[in-house]
Amino acid sequence: MTRNLSTPFLVVIFLTVFSFSNPAFSQGLPKRQYKAAKVTVAPEIDGIIGDTEWSAGEWDSGFTQYEPYNGRESSQRTEFMILYDADNIYVAFKAYDSSPDSIVSRLTRRDSPDGDMVGIGLDSYHDLRTAFIFAVSASGVKYDLMMTNNGHNQDDSWNANWWAKTSINAEGWVAEMKIPFSQLRFEKDSDGIWGLELIRFIYRNGEQTFWQHIPKDAPGMVSYVGELTGLQDIKPRKVFDITPYGVVKAERFKAVPENPFLADGKKSGLNAGVDAKIGLTNNITMDLTINPDFGQVEADPSEVNLTAYETYFSEKRNFFIEGNNITSYNLGMGDGSNGNDNLFYSRRIGRVPQLSPSLGERWYADSPSWTTILGAAKVTGKTKNGLSIGVIEALTGNEYATVRTAGERTTQLVEPLTNYFVGRLQKDYNNGDLIIGGIITAVNRDLSDKNDKFLHKAAYTGGLDYVQYFNDKSWELSLSSAFSLVEGTREVIQRTQKSSARYYQRPDAAHLNYDPERTSLIGSGGRARLTKQDGHFNMMAAVLWKTPGFEINDLGYMQSADMVLSFLWGSYREWEPKSFYRNYSVNMSMFLANDFGGNILDKGLEYGANIGFKNYWSFRMNGNISGGGLSSSTLRGGPMIKTPGSVSISGGFSTDSRAKFEVSTRGNARRGFENSSKEY
Repeated sequence: MTRNLSTPFLVVIFLTVFSFSNPAFSQGLPKRQYKAAKVTVAPEIDGIIGDTEWSAGEWDSGFTQYEPYNGRESSQRTEFMILYDADNIYVAFKAYDSSPDSIVSRLTRRDSPDGDMVGIGLDSYHDLRTAFIFAVSASGVKYDLMMTNNGHNQDDSWNANWWAKTSINAEGWVAEMKIPFSQLRFEKDSDGIWGLELIRFIYRNGEQTFWQHIPKDAPGMVSYVGELTGLQDIKPRKVFDITPYGVVKAERFKAVPENPFLADGKKSGLNAGVDAKIGLTNNITMDLTINPDFGQVEADPSEVNLTAYETYFSEKRNFFIEGNNITSYNLGMGDGSNGNDNLFYSRRIGRVPQLSPSLGERWYADSPSWTTILGAAKVTGKTKNGLSIGVIEALTGNEYATVRTAGERTTQLVEPLTNYFVGRLQKDYNNGDLIIGGIITAVNRDLSDKNDKFLHKAAYTGGLDYVQYFNDKSWELSLSSAFSLVEGTREVIQRTQKSSARYYQRPDAAHLNYDPERTSLIGSGGRARLTKQDGHFNMMAAVLWKTPGFEINDLGYMQSADMVLSFLWGSYREWEPKSFYRNYSVNMSMFLANDFGGNILDKGLEYGANIGFKNYWSFRMNGNISGGGLSSSTLRGGPMIKTPGSVSISGGFSTDSRAKFEVSTRGNARRGFENSSKEY
């Protein structure tokens, strides 16, 4: 499997720059400054740096390695210049290279660059917590990223409107960028100083260099970067864009003569709507949409899901992507089945209809693939006082399946008229050392006596969260709490109690009270976490809990409730190349999961190790020792079943990922205790 180095560049370089920095280190290292020059004639963005158009400013250099040898001078010289006018900021790079024929320039899709790269990070809020990233590869592939919460949250699905051109010459390669001020958030009465970082990635050496030096063992803070000055007379540009659209659809497929909806082998249709983006203030934006069309959005991968749990799909619709760092309220931990627990899962809005038409013998139905969003409004942004705001209001319409019986054509409701609401606030205090926030969500459906047995009439969730940093951001304590309330008929609450998330009907569940007369269900959940995030050694201790009645799937995402998960993780990493290796890391964790009846669901230990060699090959290994426990889901509503423990190990290696051809292998072995299973 081929793995390019664009991920290390942006998720390691930029995330490390803005996520693993420390004001204590920042005070020990002088902040570099660069003064931008104002121009009246904008430079042409053509990838060719002319002597005239880039003569107004000064070239700066002095890049320092972040990897592989942190603190050393860069192996290749890099120069940059920053200009601006009333509407845009302009950036030019001269990436000198002693071996221009070794520059890696590969054409890929946007946001998936591969090869040599340069980039700029701008903390235009100058709040020392938020950054907008713009990067381009030697082949001209753009990558942009928005970072928030001191860089701990990053959104690489954020796509700004900006321009970049590159060219390779006898001295190396050059890049030019034009970034409109309308794509950045900043205050009108700011001090004219922004946070600034310049980055270069030399692909063949795996070398990452920064203009502002960053120690490898620094924890996280955007304030670690340098400063951009000279912007005193710029003014924010409020956005006001209205985009109507019209779509003509035509589909051709193999005809199915016996199905009246597929007999012709073709379908066609018309659609129209309006999208709008309005700048309410310098930092707060409203997005509006009426009957949006997401026909150009990348399709989800096909799946065969035989489990009792719903598959999690990431959001790909631009309307819901921008600002999702604010509206998110994650209660999960890690990347397993509990990692995606969130009070707001935007894929619920415009979802696949939840009901199916009732069909007789030789009846056929044509059901809609998605629920129509009649209209939606979103307000997101952050004020100069550190208040983050996220509000979403959406209305989806009645969706009907067309049913063809033996003698007539009828319709059946498969998704009712539904209103969705999300309100999220977060406030920074003490220069971001303390963050307090909250969220409220609501779902209300217009149900009739024909469908109120299958869907909740109303569903509400809410929560409060608290984050406190200690010891110059080296330690983080976070607390998140949540509640849920669902309401409906007795029949739908019975279904909720019997769902795969909780199985109230289990005959051995003494701590659960299945009540067929209920018309509502209340639950709560939360997470407490302590994290050390600097230096060679890192650790995390956490507890996650969800009461049996916790139900958030009307607008959120959760696979299972009735759980308390305790977790302790530690890792050691070495990044300085020595002897035969470039870097290595080892980690280990212990976990214990039980339900609210005290039954142990699982317990065990996990471990892993990775090492990168100086020839750019790598080896990885991980394993698990499970002590076994009791499974409440295997029999899907039946009694708990004992699951024997097991021991497993897996490992593999990869050849040089910089090469055009890469080999990656992996093997695994698992053996259950009591001779219960074997797997290789």
